[in-house]
Amino acid sequence: MTRRSVTRASAWLAISRVLTSAFGYIYWAVVARLAGEAVVGAASAAVGIGTILQLVGTLGVHRGAQGLFAEALGRGDEETAGAIFGSTLTLALLTCPPLCLTTYAIARIQGFDGRISALVGAMAWFGSLTFYLRGLISASLNTTPVAMASLVSGATRLSLGTLLVYLGFEAAGAVGGYVAAWAVFSSVELLALRTYGFRPAFDPRLLKRLVLLGLPQWVAAVLMAAGNRIGVIYLHSRVGDVQAGAFFAALTSMLVLDSLSATAINLIYPAMKSGSDLSQAERVIRVASALSSIVASVAAVYGWLILLPMSRYYAENAYLLSIVALGFPLADLSLALSSVAYAMGDLWIVTLSGILLNGVRVLGFIALIPRMGALGAALAYLIGSLAGGAASSLLRLKYGMPLLRTAKALTLPWLVPAICWLVKVPWYAGIPLSLVASLALLLRLGALDSREMESVIRGIGLPEPLSGPIRWVLSALG
Repeated sequence: MTRRSVTRASAWLAISRVLTSAFGYIYWAVVARLAGEAVVGAASAAVGIGTILQLVGTLGVHRGAQGLFAEALGRGDEETAGAIFGSTLTLALLTCPPLCLTTYAIARIQGFDGRISALVGAMAWFGSLTFYLRGLISASLNTTPVAMASLVSGATRLSLGTLLVYLGFEAAGAVGGYVAAWAVFSSVELLALRTYGFRPAFDPRLLKRLVLLGLPQWVAAVLMAAGNRIGVIYLHSRVGDVQAGAFFAALTSMLVLDSLSATAINLIYPAMKSGSDLSQAERVIRVASALSSIVASVAAVYGWLILLPMSRYYAENAYLLSIVALGFPLADLSLALSSVAYAMGDLWIVTLSGILLNGVRVLGFIALIPRMGALGAALAYLIGSLAGGAASSLLRLKYGMPLLRTAKALTLPWLVPAICWLVKVPWYAGIPLSLVASLALLLRLGALDSREMESVIRGIGLPEPLSGPIRWVLSALG
């Protein structure tokens, strides 16, 4: 696969992630305004249970299938591609009853009523099916359907979910919007895969191989979901829904801002499986680290601005977002290097990395939340990110990847926002100054290369009215 096809696929995945994140942010902002912070806390905890269980339900097959599907398409083997598609779809259907019942039981144990628990069970299965299908579409690098599905499902969640909340269904209505969105998302992806032309077939031996291949990243993905969601769930059960909502708002806002960096990281594995080498992976990691550090540093200083549309209470507790943001670039770096390790066949490293990053977070949640509430959750999240960042440094040495340029990409963007915070520069001046000055520092001090950035822009295929000014800015700053 060519670099141009990879960058085009990255562009559509970026659009998909940005759409999903933007719709999610708007959705929760509207829910908070309509029903209050407590409803956001309860609904986000319920959604968190569904999010963890939908990943559990995949058994890692979507990750194992992604690599084999990319290889099969690369050599034109439609028979194997059809067997992968049919086997994953069969497993998704077989896991539906146990997954829904297990999720329902866990939600009931956490104190949710039967209606919300049933909705969470349905959400877990539709989300699991979406992961199966999205992995195959991403492997093909024909990722336009993912962006289209994100748009349609996001609009469905926003319209139906907010209507249900407005009609008085509160947390159940908010969760119902998620169920509808996942159902629409998986339906659009299924229709897209049916247009590929190969014949689905079931192969139990292939399915076993897919499970074994995906197992290490499955463990890491489940741990990642737990590291992101258990804090909210534990706050809901031990402290209260208002603080659960405050921590969830901070974490969600940071995930929205970090969406482009996360998209680049997600493409490392299929790109390497299709023939890219470590040097290209290193470039992606460096650019992703720079993007993550730029947005995290600005969020740490001006995070109240993105929280204010959701709730004044959330904006007053913006320190939670600042704490979470401090560790986000290191967490992204850990995830990126785990993708490299998975592509290189070092599966045990993937598992250990996930255990270290998210195991530390979960232990921190258990230890700190009963004593410190939402502040304890934010600190636990940061501590886990620092642990993951430390492990990633060792991984870079193992693969012989240079440290200096990535270290610059991680640290330089924090300089200008820190100065803005110290001298109390207002947001309308501090944010653009931080963005432009940080990019200039990265280019001038060698962390990024303007020619590499320009080649990515050309590969994405932006029209000249957009790409021309961007190239001019990069040239001027570089």
